Amino acid sequence: HLDRIACDFPDLKIVGAHTGWPWVEELISVCYKWENVWFGVDAWMPKYLSPTIIQFINSRLGRDRCIWGTNGLPWKENLRQLDDLGLKEEVKRKLLRDNASELFKL
Repeated sequence: HLDRIACDFPDLKIVGAHTGWPWVEELISVCYKWENVWFGVDAWMPKYLSPTIIQFINSRLGRDRCIWGTNGLPWKENLRQLDDLGLKEEVKRKLLRDNASELFKL
């Protein structure tokens, strides 16, 4: 349904929350197709993120369209585990701050 909504409302910014689970690949595809769809990396501790998600975060598109959230999970442990993923510093900065600032005009 996100594909249709993104098409019908191109000015609407959409965040596919919770990594789109269980439709992770579908959410990634919709992000590639529509500029107004963002990938929410939330609701999962980083150590449980699939290789597909980590690859997308590091991709040319993903590094600019993924935003981070914890959904109340322990944020210090979240950040420690995020460091363990081996993301480039630029990618991590965009994921944690810059992309949300751009999306929400902060």
